[in-house]
Amino acid sequence: MRVCELARTLLAEKLIDDFYEDELRPRRSLDEVKKEWTEELKQLLPEEKWLLLYLFESQTMEECGKELRRFADFVAKLLMDGTHVKQDGAVDADDDEG
Repeated sequence: MRVCELARTLLAEKLIDDFYEDELRPRRSLDEVKKEWTEELKQLLPEEKWLLLYLFESQTMEECGKELRRFADFVAKLLMDGTHVKQDGAVDADDDEG
């Protein structure tokens, strides 16, 4: 692994850590809502279908984690490349020529 790739990976992990520490931990109410929804779904489903609910929840968490890592890697790459994203979503590289 090249040094730049390693640095990008470390930066991406740091972005994820900072996001969870700064944005999600203070919002504990999300966990309460999730528990409430899970309980409501369990009441609507027969007990033999609860395994499907837990399987769906675990697969969703795994996919969300993968997507978060891909996004953090994308942001880290932009930061390391010195790239700016305009309001319309277009990407421009820094121009130090003028």
